[in-house]
Amino acid sequence: MSLFYSCSEDTEKLELSNLKENEKRELMKETSILLGSLLSDKNVKEEVMSKMKEVDEYGELVSFAYLFDLESGLKENETSAIKSNKKKQRSENLLKLALVKEFSGNETNYQAIKKEISKNYSNSQKARTSLEIANNLSSLLASQELQVFYPYDPEYANDDRSVQEFYVSYDPLSNTKTNTGYKFVEGSKDFVTIDGLSNSFLDNNPVYVIVPIDDCDIPGRPCTYIQGTPSSYDPITGDYNKLGTLPWTKDGIPPPLINQATLLPYNVNHNLIPEGDIVSSYIPKIKVNGTEWMGWGGTHQKLRFFRASADGKLTQNADGSITVEGNKYLTIDVRIKRKDINKSKNRVWIDVNAEFDSDWNMSENSQSIAVFSVHDLKGEASFDLSAKAGIKFENGAFVPTVEATRSVTVKVTTGSAKFRANVETSRRQVLSTITGATNSGTILDNGIEYNVKKVGIVEYYYKHWYTDLTP
Repeated sequence: MSLFYSCSEDTEKLELSNLKENEKRELMKETSILLGSLLSDKNVKEEVMSKMKEVDEYGELVSFAYLFDLESGLKENETSAIKSNKKKQRSENLLKLALVKEFSGNETNYQAIKKEISKNYSNSQKARTSLEIANNLSSLLASQELQVFYPYDPEYANDDRSVQEFYVSYDPLSNTKTNTGYKFVEGSKDFVTIDGLSNSFLDNNPVYVIVPIDDCDIPGRPCTYIQGTPSSYDPITGDYNKLGTLPWTKDGIPPPLINQATLLPYNVNHNLIPEGDIVSSYIPKIKVNGTEWMGWGGTHQKLRFFRASADGKLTQNADGSITVEGNKYLTIDVRIKRKDINKSKNRVWIDVNAEFDSDWNMSENSQSIAVFSVHDLKGEASFDLSAKAGIKFENGAFVPTVEATRSVTVKVTTGSAKFRANVETSRRQVLSTITGATNSGTILDNGIEYNVKKVGIVEYYYKHWYTDLTP
């Protein structure tokens, strides 16, 4: 029976970053169908699932290099595992044997694959052994830095993930909300084409997706993102009792500037913290509520946080007015596994320990925080952020004041990204809601009920360290 799932396409497209992306898309499409044919063999499917569990904590990601027991093209976390497997003398590779059989008998179904592997043969070479075919096919998929992603998250923890009916698909390499998939039944290589598979469908149905390996997972490849990891949680008390170590501190305690920095475990009036004292603010954890900011078939959510502040140059004009300039700061680049954000029961708080402002002065009356989602596409996103200064000119000097006196606009532009959300918050509001519930609720961290704040689908909260420098 033919099935069809409809969903509106995302009309906002970004230019592809590689002129050969169409060829790679077609290669992944054929590879997904080829993989579906191979997985119709129950024993092959069990081998693939087993290898996923060997190298991924959620048992949902494995490179083709690892599946074919190759030593090149492996992900960072697979290099040690492959050496261990060689010592164990793993049994015959069922996937590789099935690959040769399927491709040899149905080459006409895989023209893109055939075109690529034929580059290794001259026109005079006709005969190819099964070993040559297997080596070329497996090396091709490994060289393209491809992996198999199985994000299926059953409703109940003990549900069987190795179901008889399953789907295969591939990364469309474009900023789309849906893609085509192919439905297989165990024991048969026939399939049904299904249009309009959504991200939600991937989470709730057994779909094997061919996707590129993320640069951050390739040994030696530059990566600017920290890996967001789930924070420890006490299910009895509901307390997130893992403070985490700040990247700029020792043993979780910020180095004192002059006097001892002290964590503020209660709400304070920002009027009572003068410009001469220091408030260091950071974001210990975030939680991303859903996959709506992800590209189709994404393995990780990559987010880039900026803040905008009115802490730039100050100018006293001839007419007595003050001109204030603003600055932008990259707060954090973070990537989070899809499994940690895709469903209500899986959405968890992620440790990021991001410094927001090492010295949030009274003159920085308000600051904005903006979130961009980052994608492997060419193009850039821009957004104007607002911030306010609390400053006046008195007796020949600039003097901070508790009230907002000037507004600034700060343009933030970043590549390969989409602007998602922003929020402007005042120093007064942030420091008066360190703890206690509002509409966004609270999070219990080391016994303190911190106030949760939101920017788009991201939840976060602040911790503030106060240093009294008053003589």
